[in-house]
Amino acid sequence: MGLFEQDRAGLINAGRIIAKEIAREQGTVTIDDVRERLGVLPVTVDLRALGAVFKEPGWECVGYKKSKRSERHHSPIGVRRWKGDGAGKQNRGRSAWM
Repeated sequence: MGLFEQDRAGLINAGRIIAKEIAREQGTVTIDDVRERLGVLPVTVDLRALGAVFKEPGWECVGYKKSKRSERHHSPIGVRRWKGDGAGKQNRGRSAWM
């Protein structure tokens, strides 16, 4: 059994790490970008769990765009920017990326 089948939190954590990597590379990120980088997931994985990726403090929604995914019916998704840990507060020497 794979990590994501065992542990929903593992999927969310992996998604958060990937989202921050993409934001660092591109400046902004969408959940479509995260899904693409995660690759093919087992059908037993509840992909609705990925909705929690951007619930972490430090993300700012800077706009919306149509999803690239036909199974989402190309509905609007948020475009996010990573502002860092403790958004709006001083970082106190910690890395803003992890």
